[in-house]
Amino acid sequence: MFSDYGKPFYQSSEMLNLGKINSKTYKEFIHEWFEKSKRTIEQSALDLIMKYTQVHTFYVQYLCNKLYGLPVRKITSETVTDTLLRILEENEVIYFNYKVLLTGNQFRLLEVIAKEGGVSKPTSKDFIGKYHLGTPSSVGAAMNALFKKEMIFKENGLIKVYDIFFSLWLERRTTVIRN
Repeated sequence: MFSDYGKPFYQSSEMLNLGKINSKTYKEFIHEWFEKSKRTIEQSALDLIMKYTQVHTFYVQYLCNKLYGLPVRKITSETVTDTLLRILEENEVIYFNYKVLLTGNQFRLLEVIAKEGGVSKPTSKDFIGKYHLGTPSSVGAAMNALFKKEMIFKENGLIKVYDIFFSLWLERRTTVIRN
């Protein structure tokens, strides 16, 4: 809204980059909130929350909100995984809709990016061969379309699926989410 030339608020404010909150700080914060409500959360559960959400604030808050709403006194790793799976199932209609809205090549590329947890060289011969993705030009075209649709982004040299829960859902289609 503030950086798009065609929008009414273009350059009307200063840009501020907020980095990720430190994982240790986040875990302490979450632990304190559960303690305040006379509940416990295991360290392994906190570690799993950070792993599943990649310490991304929206996903941490969303998952923790669901956990906090559970009628249990102790949050375990199993509780976190079960809750995450419920979230993925709740959003499945949206995720299936993406499959309808994207081309087969685009959706397949999303699947393999999710499975890899991020990709540095998606048009490399090895990557394309490993997943039978076709030609470098077709992968490049799919990638460009996914960037434009904001389905993928680049972070620290890796191309990743933008929506972390969607990425976990895609990964889950071919593998089991593990603790």
